[in-house]
Amino acid sequence: MRYRKLWGIVGICCVGVLVLVGCTQLQESIGSGTGQTAEESDIGMAAVGNQDISVAKSVTTGWSKFLGTWTNVNPATNGCTRFVISGASADALLYQGYGKCHPTDCVWVPSQLVVYASSVSASEALCATWIINEGFATRIGTLQFQNKLLQQTIYTKFLDTSGRSNYRSVELFSNAPARFVPLD
Repeated sequence: MRYRKLWGIVGICCVGVLVLVGCTQLQESIGSGTGQTAEESDIGMAAVGNQDISVAKSVTTGWSKFLGTWTNVNPATNGCTRFVISGASADALLYQGYGKCHPTDCVWVPSQLVVYASSVSASEALCATWIINEGFATRIGTLQFQNKLLQQTIYTKFLDTSGRSNYRSVELFSNAPARFVPLD
């Protein structure tokens, strides 16, 4: 019963495939440490689920850790080789991905990056999502930290008649700080 409510609410807020992402985490975080009963937590989620997401509470801290150029730790990847996240606030982040192509990487359509906290009352950014429609395929991506690396999961749904299977890829990315070289 409780899962059914969570799936519906997450589906409304996050559109489609993202209902598969983080449902267990959402389940664990609701009511934990707040003294709320399951029923009170479900009511709170329903109220948030009915909000216009453009006026929802913004994540205010921790979003800057997503900024920068992230490089795939697997140099032989056939998927996303790197991505750049830029922006001046949690509500104005941009995701720019690059896919493996020859002779140079393919530039993906830029997308808004949306950051998420662990609960409706939290303000620390823990993970993020982006959605890209490239005409022949829609990609939905999630980003979540694994120690100092960023794990990117991409769900690709093909919209053409190529007969290719929709698929999921999971890869790790590092964001090495810029090294300054002294001028002689």
